[in-house]
Amino acid sequence: MRKTTTTGLLRYVIVMAGVFISLFSVVELAGWVLVPDRYKNPPAVTADAWISSDALIGKDTLWLKEFVDEFCRSYTAHWASYLYFRREPFAGKHINVDSSGLRITPQRDMSRDPRRHTLTAMLLGGSTMWGTGARDSATIPAALARLILSPPDRPAMRIVNMGESGYVNTQSLLALELELRRGNVPDLVIFYDGINDVFSAYQNNEAGLPQNEYNRATEFNLLQDGGRMRELGVHDFWKRTVTAGAVASLRNLITATPPPLIRRDNVAEDVIRIYRGNLEILDALSRHFGFHYGVYLQPVVFTKRDPSPYEQAQIAKMEYVRPFFLEVYRRAAADSSLQANPHFHNLSSILDGVGPVYLDFCHITERGNQIVAQRLYEDLFK
Repeated sequence: MRKTTTTGLLRYVIVMAGVFISLFSVVELAGWVLVPDRYKNPPAVTADAWISSDALIGKDTLWLKEFVDEFCRSYTAHWASYLYFRREPFAGKHINVDSSGLRITPQRDMSRDPRRHTLTAMLLGGSTMWGTGARDSATIPAALARLILSPPDRPAMRIVNMGESGYVNTQSLLALELELRRGNVPDLVIFYDGINDVFSAYQNNEAGLPQNEYNRATEFNLLQDGGRMRELGVHDFWKRTVTAGAVASLRNLITATPPPLIRRDNVAEDVIRIYRGNLEILDALSRHFGFHYGVYLQPVVFTKRDPSPYEQAQIAKMEYVRPFFLEVYRRAAADSSLQANPHFHNLSSILDGVGPVYLDFCHITERGNQIVAQRLYEDLFK
């Protein structure tokens, strides 16, 4: 009798396991067909949400849909020593990346310029400088290139967009140093950043690190531990499944656990200290190599004086990190060393009074890029 009971229980377990595996396979097969991108490395930004921005007019949403598709397909990278990554080359209608991993800036062919000398400007920063949400022709570097060409008597200047998504200020500084080491000394250097430094400090609970540094620590020596590699592989696959997404959504509805808050009191202060230190290094490089430079603390939706309804929704969406951003930006505005530096410019209020301009909490429209480029031009070229 006991043997019969055990056999029946075993048969029940096998049948239920088979049913579960069958249901899981059917659901995931449907997910693979309907949403194949779930199983790929997704972009760091939910690009499809941009379409809802009240900063866009009808004609903008038409090309932006094409841009979103290209953005997702171009969001692949290769290893870059010291910097972690650069984008792979990509050719599209709205996004083009060259063989060096740099976003292409449309501009006049300088090789045929009749003027005697062509200057070079390197523009560095994160995704906002790279041009997330903007076509090649409407990034900040592209808008600046058009402004520079306006006066016919001005020396020709080649604009190089060295921005990359996610880069913090130190990564951009290293990118510049690598160019200098290669002998590529520019005439002008422009840094436009700050948001990634603040978000990284919140994310890592420590200032001065690249974003997602925890992943790099997890990956270190991974090839030496096959068991851990397989474990991470299984875990990564599970996170991408439709079933895992449903489980996570259900758990969030039940627990509604907010993201963790900053625990250390001095993180905001450290962000400014490290940022200020990097500017000192940049100044020393400028004096040694003979280039001019400007450093710009970029705007973020939290600092906008008159946010639109959509922008208010973006603020609410990122409410967990808003107090930390405001604290860092307050410290930047109050820092006497930064304010005394003639090369430093705080653009936190540059988009006040211009109407809706944000696509999410940090990326702005092409019109916003034009406003920022105009400010760079007035500071550095007039």
